[in-house]
Amino acid sequence: METCILAVGGSDSCGGAGIQADVKTAAALGTHAATALTCVTAQNCCSFGPVQLVRPDVLEAQMRAVFAELPVGAVKIGMLGSPEAVLSVARVLADQRALQPQLPVVLDPVLAATTDSCGPKEVVGRAICRHLLPLASLVTPNLPEARTLAGYCQQMLSGASTAENASVHEPLHASEDVLAAWCARTLMAAGAGAVLVKGGHGASADSVRDLLLGELAKLKTGDFSDDLLPSVVNNMKLNYNNQLESNQWRANEFVQAFVNGKDWNDHVTYLDRISRMTKQDIMAFARKHFADNYVAVYKKEGVDNTQKKINKPQITAIPSNRDLQSQFVTEIINSKVEPIKPRFVDYDKDLTKAQTKKKLPVLYVKNKTNDLFVLSYRYDFGEEANNMLAYAADYLRYLGTDKM
Repeated sequence: METCILAVGGSDSCGGAGIQADVKTAAALGTHAATALTCVTAQNCCSFGPVQLVRPDVLEAQMRAVFAELPVGAVKIGMLGSPEAVLSVARVLADQRALQPQLPVVLDPVLAATTDSCGPKEVVGRAICRHLLPLASLVTPNLPEARTLAGYCQQMLSGASTAENASVHEPLHASEDVLAAWCARTLMAAGAGAVLVKGGHGASADSVRDLLLGELAKLKTGDFSDDLLPSVVNNMKLNYNNQLESNQWRANEFVQAFVNGKDWNDHVTYLDRISRMTKQDIMAFARKHFADNYVAVYKKEGVDNTQKKINKPQITAIPSNRDLQSQFVTEIINSKVEPIKPRFVDYDKDLTKAQTKKKLPVLYVKNKTNDLFVLSYRYDFGEEANNMLAYAADYLRYLGTDKM
C-alpha cells in the first residue's frame, strides 16, 4: 500500500475545514488520509457552536490503530482542544519517532476555535509549546497564533510564570514581517524544526496574489540562494533513502511504476536527473511556463445561487465472482513458506564499543544498507530534574554549523 498521511484534528460539520478539508486535500494530492478525531464541532462560515471533545484515550487509540495498520509517511495536526489531547498526541508521536526517526510532523495550531468548553486557550497553548513543538518538523501558525505561542514559549525559556511577562522580549512597534520573524525564531528556540508564519488575517486577495507572483518573479530572475537547489536535492535523497528501508515502500515502487506505465530505469534514476539540474535550468523553466498565463480564483463567503444541482445517476449493479480465484492466487495459497528463524542481538559481538576523548562510552553499529546514520544521546537525567534540559538538548542539532 502507498504511504499515507495521518490527519489529527476536529470535525467540521460543513466540511470546509478540519479533518474533512484534510481528507479532500490529501485526495487532491493523490494520497490517502487516515484520520484521528480530536473533537466534533457545530460550525459554519458564520458561527462556531458547541464542541464535544473526544476522550484522550480514544484519541490515542485512533492514532495507534492507524500506525499499526498503515504506512504513515507524514502527520498533520490541527485542532486539539484540550491539554489532555495535546499530551495524548505527543505520547503517540514520541513512541512512533522511535520507530520512524524522520517522520515529518506538521503542526497547524488552532487557537481561535479553542473555547472554554474545550479547555482554556492559554492552557492548551502552553501544552502545545511544551510537548508538541519539540516534535514538530514544521509549525504553520498565522501571525496572531504565532504571537500567542511565542509569548508562552518566552515564559518557559525565561522561567517567567505570569501572563504579564508573555511578551517580555517581543519587538515593540515592529512591522508584521519583523514580528513574524521574531515569532518564528522564538518557536524554533522552543524546539520547532521550522516555522512558516501564514498570512490571511486581514490581507486582501489581491495582496496574496501579488505575493505569489512576486515569488515566481524571483524564480525567473534567479533571486534565490545558490545553496537552495542542492539543499532541496539533498533533502529529497534523504527522504528517498529513508523510504527505501521499508519493504512495503520498495514493493509499492514496482507497483506505481507498472500502473503509471513508467520505464523502470527512468523511475529509479529520477534523483540522478534532478541532481543535474542547475539554477539556470530553473530560471529558464520559470520564464517559459510562468508568464501571464495564470488564473486568479477568488474565494468569497456567502451563498452561491448560481450553482445547479445534478440528479444522481442510477448505480449499475456489478456481478461479483467472489467464488472464483485466479491461478496466481491458487499458487500463493498452496505455496509453503519456511518459518523465519529469529536472530537475537549479541551485545558483545554485534556492537562496536568505543570511547570519546573524555572517556564517555560510545556504542556503534555500521549501517550496511545506505549512507544514512542515526545519532542518539543518552543521559542519566531528564527534564524532570531540570526543565531547561529539553531546550538545551535541542541545540545539539546546530552543532557543527557556523552559529554554534
